[in-house]
Amino acid sequence: MDIETIIKILNALIPISITILGTYIAYQQWLTNERKRKQDLFELRRRYIYSNSMELLYSLPGIAKGALNNKLSNDSLLFKYSRYYREYGYLLKPEDSEKILQFYAEIMKALFKIIQGGLENYEKNVKDYELNTQELLRNNLNEIAEKYLRIENDNLFKRLFNFLCNKIKLCKKKTIINSYAHLKYFFKDEIKTTSDNESINS
Repeated sequence: MDIETIIKILNALIPISITILGTYIAYQQWLTNERKRKQDLFELRRRYIYSNSMELLYSLPGIAKGALNNKLSNDSLLFKYSRYYREYGYLLKPEDSEKILQFYAEIMKALFKIIQGGLENYEKNVKDYELNTQELLRNNLNEIAEKYLRIENDNLFKRLFNFLCNKIKLCKKKTIINSYAHLKYFFKDEIKTTSDNESINS
């Protein structure tokens, strides 16, 4: 096989090589963006949903005492939490967003129970809350938040496969046509050269 033949073969493979390289570069860019997206979502969920929910859960006795002493500020987490839910609840799946809303309802129920007992029963009602309701609500919250409080990678290979399939579909037709055209002319020249050689030899 002479150098000219090798060059023709390499020229025929160039479109495929470019497609593979372009797909790899595009995938690396997609992977970087995907990691950043997941990191951003992780931070928003942790900061505005999970952290505030845990803080509300453990600060409830103090909030109840402030309400009993008429010192509950409008800037209290109790009021800010509902705003956080409205602004960031969409970051969760609808069913989990509904569970967070139910969590808030249970917190309010526990708060009213402590307040209704008055200052004279405050210590008793707080202890009851900490021994029973608090643990249950914390477990419910962790169950909801567990799937979100990590940078998920379980669907990475599936997403990569779909990404590559879509990329290949976009350029497959053009690549095949170009490659076919190169190979067609290459083999056409080879056949012609072979025929000419046979004619000369005859």
